[in-house]
Amino acid sequence: MKRGDSRISRVQKWKAFLLPEEPLDFAINCSLDMPNQRVIKTDAERTRNKLLNKNEKSMLELLLTFYCKQEQIFYKQGLNEVLAPFMIFMREGLSLCKVYCYFKNFVKNYLPCMFVDKEFKALQAQFLLFRLLIRYYDPEVSIFLAAYNIEPELYCMPWFLTLLASKIQDLEIVYGLWESYMDENDRLFIMFIASAFLLKNRQTILRSDPSSIAQTISELTISTQKDLDEVLIRAGELKRNLPYSLYINLYFTDFYNLSNIDQEITKFDSQSCLTIQPREIIQRCFPVLATCASCSNSKATCIWCSKSNHPVPLIIIDCRTEVEREAGMIPNTLPLDSRAYQDVDTLVSIPDQYRDLKETFHITLLGSRGFRYNGNEDSETDVVQNMIEGLLKAFFKKSFPYVSIVEGGYFACHEMAYSAKLEFDGHNAEYCMVCNPEGPRVSYVLKRRLNSLRRSFMGKVKSALSYAGNAFQAINFKQDELPETTINSRNSTVYKSNLIYKKKLDAWKHDNSVSFYYGKKFDRELSSIYPEDYIIIVTRTEVLLSTPFDDKPNASEDTPVSILIEHAKIKDLLKITSKRSSQSTLTFYFKNTSEFVFSYTLRNPQEAKNCISQVGSYFNILRPQGNSNER
Repeated sequence: MKRGDSRISRVQKWKAFLLPEEPLDFAINCSLDMPNQRVIKTDAERTRNKLLNKNEKSMLELLLTFYCKQEQIFYKQGLNEVLAPFMIFMREGLSLCKVYCYFKNFVKNYLPCMFVDKEFKALQAQFLLFRLLIRYYDPEVSIFLAAYNIEPELYCMPWFLTLLASKIQDLEIVYGLWESYMDENDRLFIMFIASAFLLKNRQTILRSDPSSIAQTISELTISTQKDLDEVLIRAGELKRNLPYSLYINLYFTDFYNLSNIDQEITKFDSQSCLTIQPREIIQRCFPVLATCASCSNSKATCIWCSKSNHPVPLIIIDCRTEVEREAGMIPNTLPLDSRAYQDVDTLVSIPDQYRDLKETFHITLLGSRGFRYNGNEDSETDVVQNMIEGLLKAFFKKSFPYVSIVEGGYFACHEMAYSAKLEFDGHNAEYCMVCNPEGPRVSYVLKRRLNSLRRSFMGKVKSALSYAGNAFQAINFKQDELPETTINSRNSTVYKSNLIYKKKLDAWKHDNSVSFYYGKKFDRELSSIYPEDYIIIVTRTEVLLSTPFDDKPNASEDTPVSILIEHAKIKDLLKITSKRSSQSTLTFYFKNTSEFVFSYTLRNPQEAKNCISQVGSYFNILRPQGNSNER
């Protein structure tokens, strides 16, 4: 509703949303004796200081107390911000009883269970989905926030608890936002409003100091009608710009069903990206279908069929092995370059093939079966699973929005197509792993060969593509214990700037302030250790990671002995943390770039303490006087 519209007309319009039947008058009267009454009173007194008068604040305390007693709940902060906009309706002649009914029904219809559950589980589920949406719409922002461990609960709790009311000073803006939310008639719409609000301020966030990112976001506000219009328009675009099965999946997610909320939390917490349903894949790949593959109804009654009238551009990449694809492919899907299974450079370059379609087309990755986010024993030999993990990181690393995976993979699509009597391209039932799981298929020998390839380069891929930063394990060792490798400098294609020469290594060896740690990289997102060996070098000014040294005694000073993988300046150190389940695992956070997050696992906790102590002592020497940054 526009600023010029009267509150009286708003009260009448909102009546259709919140008070369709005229309530009987009843007395609002109760003792102000809740266990946390002092908190209620304090919150009431500080709510909308410049707007509510003393009497209205007293009424605010009364209504909050009455509501908590009637609903048999413990008062939670945020209710005061939701009730405050309705208090103004009393100035237009609305009785205290009706103000209470407006407020009560608003919470019931648009914030159900949010203030009932002591553990805020509905809010937890919203945080997890919000994180996935930001990753889908804007990987760059997602990467930046993840690099510094800025989770949604650090900044957007009031967004969801109060529908942004607590972040907006002008009540006319609050009314306009809430009215649009009620008009949309979609509880999920708050997720798109919050996403639009965050992404509207993406440049402010990306330019903020790492030590104050959460504070910067929490101070964001919607201050003008123009700002609100931009957020609402963007929210509508974000909602429409989703593959329809992805939206339907989210639409039917009931955040407010507390009997099922633990399952939803587990699901969203385990996911690394959003998923598209096999039903949409079949509908898109077989455009001649009059209805969806599992529906005989008309398009008017089937939500899947009705939504399919407005599809977004979608590319489906078949990531299965070449052997699997030879037994059949879904029409209108694109095969992954088979060289990606043998060559890490090909895998990393896959997103470049779709550069011209970036930000226009949605991309979904099709595996053999369902994607296992938490992994299990089979993941060691599931090369398709590992390939999709690598591709997801490759696309995210290169800031490709709109990347997802197909839920259930080829297996689920095959089953749906079979039930609808649809044929896949080149389908051979004898060799198809779905039709004939016990027949000819990828041999054990092939699996072992592919798994060997995975061990040789997938670790490098994961470490190179980890969007939250690279990480590894390390151990301290003496100079005469430096591990050797077989690096061939003459055939190396690495740029000279990335090489460490014998002259530099000899200088380090003779410098007592330099220490060497031998270890492996650790992927924080996957909680996995990569098989490759690396060396962590700690000097007075830097932390560096390199490949093991090929230090031949008779080699000349200009002979390359190692490859520099990454490095950061100790003066830019923000903090060092250790993993609770393994005190040998350390994570170093550096400022100025989201790339500077290193994780190592040392041979034992004592060596980890030594490493922390050494880096910490150098940091204390380097940091400017008066700098209060904590490690």
